[in-house]
Amino acid sequence: MDKDTFKQLVTKRLEDIVTTNEVKSQQYAPGQDRLQHFRDVARLDVRNIEPEEALWDMWKKHIVAIQYLIQDVKAGNSVDPALLDELIRDNVFYPILLEGLLADREYNEEEVVIDKEEEVVIDNEEEVVIDNETLKELDPTYKKLEVSIKDFVERMVKQRGF
Repeated sequence: MDKDTFKQLVTKRLEDIVTTNEVKSQQYAPGQDRLQHFRDVARLDVRNIEPEEALWDMWKKHIVAIQYLIQDVKAGNSVDPALLDELIRDNVFYPILLEGLLADREYNEEEVVIDKEEEVVIDNEEEVVIDNETLKELDPTYKKLEVSIKDFVERMVKQRGF
């Protein structure tokens, strides 16, 4: 495929993703939070998983479908264009959804970062001064999450044995 044709393919795919996002956001996230679906699935999962893991569990279904599609092509079967379109779109979109979850996590964790001593009222009676060190002692998960999509996927693949 020459450069211009490939560029057109990429442009068309990106436009399709934007359009599909608008439609799917009504289906999966009728409220303000586009990623609420993953938070809800994580909350309902008996394994006590994080939203990123819920996303990964859903994403794997699409990856396996691509494996089946490749096996069909290898066996000489034709590819259903609508199925191919859906699989490509979904597999391009899942890393973007993951990026959103990770960005939200970082944003939410930044909100609780205390850069200076602050007075905190507990039960409207007692004043306590909490600084960064105290917060770290109280909450071991205080550390800011900094992970790339590649690192996350590699970690999940190792953990799940794929």
